[in-house]
Amino acid sequence: MCRYAIPIALALLLAAGCDTAVQPPIPEPPDSLAVYSAVRAWDSTQYAVVTTPRAADQRPLQFVQDATVQIGGQTLTVIPEDSIQPGGYRPLTPPGQERANYRTDSLHVAPGETIDLRVTREEKTVMGTVQVPGAFRGSVDGMTVHWSPSAGAAAYRLRVRRYENGDDQWQFLTTSRDTSVTIDRDGSYGTFQPGLHEVLITAVDSNLMAYRDKEISHSGVEGGFGFFGAITRVGGTVSLPASNTATRSETRSLRPLHGVRREQ
Repeated sequence: MCRYAIPIALALLLAAGCDTAVQPPIPEPPDSLAVYSAVRAWDSTQYAVVTTPRAADQRPLQFVQDATVQIGGQTLTVIPEDSIQPGGYRPLTPPGQERANYRTDSLHVAPGETIDLRVTREEKTVMGTVQVPGAFRGSVDGMTVHWSPSAGAAAYRLRVRRYENGDDQWQFLTTSRDTSVTIDRDGSYGTFQPGLHEVLITAVDSNLMAYRDKEISHSGVEGGFGFFGAITRVGGTVSLPASNTATRSETRSLRPLHGVRREQ
């Protein structure tokens, strides 16, 4: 993620009698912390990523392993850096088991709850707060996914996937502010086939939605960069038909999700 990299403005300097273009030196990143965390309702395992801001030419994340990280008054444990898989993450796919350097397994988060964040390292402090989207229900009727409103949700992310031998074979992914979506069989990749599919609806809070704006350097946090958000999920495995012709008796309900089976 390059949100907190320092923007570089290229300047064209004309020396006397020549047309040489000169790139100015890359400035040092700010002396601050970058924190990324999104708590998950109905779960006791929560994660956070704490780094230092990067200069524009720095690619690897510079993990901070000596901070004190508290979410909901619970102190998170540092994860050894050599056990963290490289890779980025987006606000609607927040850091999880494989890409976080702080973790707790004993902070149960309830839908609708207000949660605080506090990260300290020497004289630096980053604080944040978020309201977890409320509980909601979901169902699948034919090729249409319905859900009830989640109090405090700014938007909903719907992902429908089919697996074979542990690999993704087809996927449909969309973000909506409505409470129903008809699945497009063209999807984002692969070829749709009737049968069992994983359906996941994620209610997303306003902090995470705001951070999707590339001009935003922090959302839900003060004193540093990054985001502090929250998500509430329902999902399940259902059999999808080839057309939207299911009867009411064929409606399948989705259930609250405790944890995440795969990195989302």
